[in-house]
Amino acid sequence: NSLDALKKMQPKLATVLRQDDDGRDEWIPRFDSAELVPGDLIKVKVGDSVPADAYVTDLLSSAILSVDESALTGESASVSKEALDDMGGYDSGPVAEQVGTLFAGTMITKGKAEALVAKTGSTTEIGKIQKGVVTAEIAKTPLTVKLDKFGDDLALLIAGICAAVWLISIPRFDDPSFESVFEGAVYYTKVAVSLGVAAIPEGLPAVITLVLALGTRRLAEQNVIVRNLPSVETLGCVSIIATDKTGTLTTNQMTVVALVTLDRNEKGTFMLEHSIEGETYEPIGKVEGMRSDEISFYSTGAISDVMAVSLGCNDAQLIKKSDGFSIIGEPTEGALLTLAEKLGTSDDEVDKVMLDKSRQMWHEQWERYATLDFDRNRKSMSILCRDKNTKVERLLVKGAPNLLLERCTHAKLRDGTVVEITPDL
Repeated sequence: NSLDALKKMQPKLATVLRQDDDGRDEWIPRFDSAELVPGDLIKVKVGDSVPADAYVTDLLSSAILSVDESALTGESASVSKEALDDMGGYDSGPVAEQVGTLFAGTMITKGKAEALVAKTGSTTEIGKIQKGVVTAEIAKTPLTVKLDKFGDDLALLIAGICAAVWLISIPRFDDPSFESVFEGAVYYTKVAVSLGVAAIPEGLPAVITLVLALGTRRLAEQNVIVRNLPSVETLGCVSIIATDKTGTLTTNQMTVVALVTLDRNEKGTFMLEHSIEGETYEPIGKVEGMRSDEISFYSTGAISDVMAVSLGCNDAQLIKKSDGFSIIGEPTEGALLTLAEKLGTSDDEVDKVMLDKSRQMWHEQWERYATLDFDRNRKSMSILCRDKNTKVERLLVKGAPNLLLERCTHAKLRDGTVVEITPDL
């Protein structure tokens, strides 16, 4: 249920700064998050779930700290955080506007930071949601409200009719067919009660259930899953659905669906789009119109460079769970990582135990020794890497095409040929 799902979002461990027996400060990497108190200094990194509401005090080894706050705000896009100079600015505004605060239960998708614990337990934003779930009252559906009102009105009407029938029958209490007036009163009371019982619509619940069941069947024909019958009636009362929560309503998994390459034939240079199979983070899928050994056949080709950028300019990790595949990090980087795995191995060579085979092979060969993180102005991420064997250095960049193309003078074709970027191209 909802309460269990919220509990699973709470991390059990945290990295906290505490004093040892000698009074020296030391970082404790696997500290019980339930024992955190306001004033503790914690450290978070990519993939960590924030253990408590905390104020960002310092960004470590990165100019950017991104957090997935979809559990609180419903927005699938990660939010950038920063350390504020004024402590009074941390709690200002709604959750979505607090750029200096980390909230319990949210996930770090990029960067590292130190933060000062401000709230724990039920005082956190996620704790308030848990309290709301526990104390929430189940609202009645529109049909239930109407049936309750109909039942109350019908009860008053029946009671009025029964009372009127009994009052009209008072002159007949002393009818000769009765031995006494009391016996006549009892008789007509039974008549009034019988009339009231007969007026109760006993078949109404069965009719309502049948109508809702027919509605469920019609929805099932449209591939709509209905968990309980009242939801059919509630949906029938909806006239307008307004939403922009595509990441929340869908699987919230970004995938690369097409790859465009430059190729050449006797007629000249042209662009070719390759469709890519798969709609999840599962690293298995064919790329239309591309060789299974593309990377080894064109070792210096464009696809090899696409794979290098997807793996090098990437801080995400691919993991396998019982219900499928997921990532730790930014959804965009997760999509590129999945693409690289699809490009790097053919279906026959996929090692389902070693999910990130291409990623591990790249990091075994290349050393990433400098990183310029993505920011709003550059709209790109750059890394410097060095081949561990040949010591050859490369600059790999990913970012917005319109800004990157302004800095480019040449383009690489699929077979590795480098051509000049002309107005016609």
